[in-house]
Amino acid sequence: MAKELSSSMAELASAIRAHPNPVQVALCGFDLWLEVLGSGHAKGRDFVAGGKLATGEELPTALKVPIMVIGDRIVISFDPTLPPDDFLLKP
Repeated sequence: MAKELSSSMAELASAIRAHPNPVQVALCGFDLWLEVLGSGHAKGRDFVAGGKLATGEELPTALKVPIMVIGDRIVISFDPTLPPDDFLLKP
């Protein structure tokens, strides 16, 4: 049985789906950020310089940093200026 989303998570998911441009970053207040990270919907993806997703074809010496994303490409990040359950989407 799937876990029911909180109202904040449901609002975030709806806003991402309804956004007129592809969302690249979801900035979240602390409580929502924790909920997203613990939901099973977030996973680490490797990024390289320039904020680009790693392809696996980089040189072995290329610095790769794992960043949490939801879906395939939406970076999920904590924003301390937002209220705990609020979010801001960036295309």
